Amino acid sequence: MDSEIVDHDIPPGSSRISRKKDHFEGLLKAIRSENMEQYQQIVEKRDLKKYEEVA
Repeated sequence: MDSEIVDHDIPPGSSRISRKKDHFEGLLKAIRSENMEQYQQIVEKRDLKKYEEVA
């Protein structure tokens, strides 16, 4: 049973690349989300009153 997986036009010239944006849908968003979770900086939050007491 033959099933077509993808259909690309062959661009003119040599070494040309054909990409369909639909194939990458959600990929960059998923990578960015994964990176944000992995490299997210944890910032300590303090009440500014602590600094007023020191001054």
